[in-house]
Amino acid sequence: MRERFLWAGITVIIMSWFGNYLYFQSQQLDEPIFLDHYYQMYHSEAVQEIPLTFYYLANKQNPMEVNYIEMNGIEAYPVSNNVGFTMFNNNQPQINYRQEFTHHYLMEVTVTIRNDMDKVVNENDEAWSFNTMDVYFSNGEHINANIGEVVIQSHHNQPLVLDTRSGGSSNQHRSAVSMVANQPIRIQDISVPFDRLTDDVSIKVGLNEANSNKMISSPGVNQALDLPWEELQAPTVEAIMFPFDLAKNDFMGLYMQFDSNRTSYYQFDIQISGTRDDGQPFVSGVPINDQPYLDENDLDAIIETKGGNMR
Repeated sequence: MRERFLWAGITVIIMSWFGNYLYFQSQQLDEPIFLDHYYQMYHSEAVQEIPLTFYYLANKQNPMEVNYIEMNGIEAYPVSNNVGFTMFNNNQPQINYRQEFTHHYLMEVTVTIRNDMDKVVNENDEAWSFNTMDVYFSNGEHINANIGEVVIQSHHNQPLVLDTRSGGSSNQHRSAVSMVANQPIRIQDISVPFDRLTDDVSIKVGLNEANSNKMISSPGVNQALDLPWEELQAPTVEAIMFPFDLAKNDFMGLYMQFDSNRTSYYQFDIQISGTRDDGQPFVSGVPINDQPYLDENDLDAIIETKGGNMR
């Protein structure tokens, strides 16, 4: 009788182990999955190299590291990167990762683009962009990855028409900046450089006319970051009638909210375009750098959306 219970127990243990093994194998990716990135970068004579950091999911059992990347005809190699966490595994090479999950690592790779490359700097002064890249891993494997959109364009020095007085951001995917016009200007548009992010980036505008008793709404940066978005008393950019004028010393606040459920990485400028008092056009930028923090549900959505195949 005891022997029969013993073998029954051993059978249950084996079946449980086998079931766990099958589940573990079912969670393994056939290949790494790169997340979406929306980067707007600039080159100039003062900037010798442009760093680009890309994030990807890899199996914990076999976390492949990038050997080099080819982007629209340009090869780029990883630079040393000590950001994130490091895992030491016996005699295996150390593993650098950004986040750890049950079966996967979120890993990152940083490469640099030289600003003297012909494709990046061209005689027509056109922006250089790509949304896919060929990734070659240290084990010899290769994938063609969709990465969102990266745009590199020339940086033209323009006289500053808006001086930043204060700015800040929060871990709730909020950002705010307060500016003052140093000369009379007419603002014709405030926009995000990527059309596909229109629904993911919300912008409100506050104005404070320095030489008038009339105040539309200009919350301070700290107040704007602390208030719930719905309670922030400033009109959305969609509700504003463009163009509008700012006199010298008028204040303008920009308040941004980014979709907290997104899984993409942002590094770009909110663009403010218009004309100066002398009729010359200007473009000013408000830098945005916002990253998601992922959980297991996000990974499931990424794998489903990006077409990653589980074994």
